[in-house]
Amino acid sequence: MIELADINNKNNKPMDVKTFWEYWEKDKDRVTKKCYFWLNNNHHEAEDTASEIALKIANKILEQDIIVKDIKSWVNKIAFNACIDAHRKKYRFDTSYDDLESDDISFIDEQSYVKPLDETIYIEECISKISKLIESFPESIKTSVKLRFIDDMDYESISSYLNATPSTIRKRIQIGRDKIKQSFTGYYN
Repeated sequence: MIELADINNKNNKPMDVKTFWEYWEKDKDRVTKKCYFWLNNNHHEAEDTASEIALKIANKILEQDIIVKDIKSWVNKIAFNACIDAHRKKYRFDTSYDDLESDDISFIDEQSYVKPLDETIYIEECISKISKLIESFPESIKTSVKLRFIDDMDYESISSYLNATPSTIRKRIQIGRDKIKQSFTGYYN
């Protein structure tokens, strides 16, 4: 049986579908939980999206020789993007023409079309600003923050990976959080 830690590709070999499915069996619950969080606690939508993610990744691996150095981070990015797409589909569906049966056309509200676009732009601006900010951090803080929030590692795993004490890792991550909060003070309000 393959371990999650053994899947990270250090030999720059293309990933195969069998390896991916072995990884997915071990990690699908974590990905589904992430989707659940990103999709505003909608259990059914999270399960559907997680299944779509697995199928898309497997098809992509079959179509191309994909070299993945860190499968967990790669799957996280794909899952996040899939959840954003699910949000966009939901907004399009919510503003569908089901109400056209009525003679009243007042259901068309200008703000209902602007709001999802504004939210999307807002989210993209935030992500861009946070990414740039994290890249400007000192290497030790940047690495700790990325491992915690992008790779979803716990403090103990990060501390053993970076050969630092858990309290040092917590402090680095707190410094990173504080810098992010400080940079957003008054930015969007």
